[in-house]
Amino acid sequence: MNCLFEETVRDRKVVAADGQIVGEVTDLMINSGTWQVESVRVKLINEIADDLGVSRSMLRAATIDLPVSAVQSVGDAVLLSVPTGKLRATISGPNKAAA
Repeated sequence: MNCLFEETVRDRKVVAADGQIVGEVTDLMINSGTWQVESVRVKLINEIADDLGVSRSMLRAATIDLPVSAVQSVGDAVLLSVPTGKLRATISGPNKAAA
């Protein structure tokens, strides 16, 4: 069994299936009933945030919650199973991009 502490995943780069860096991990959402990770909160780079229509400001970075089903693997970076162009369809949570 491979286990990682949350602090070792935080700040890792997040790379879409097409090889584009989309941001970095800021948090993990854990289901308190099952103790399983439900989603990964990602702080987006500005260009990706703009492409996805996720709001940001001078003082607040754009963040999205991606379900763990969108994560292919975790190593030196978090690799997603979806390309950048399909991210909008996988976003969940309060920071969901406008359609």
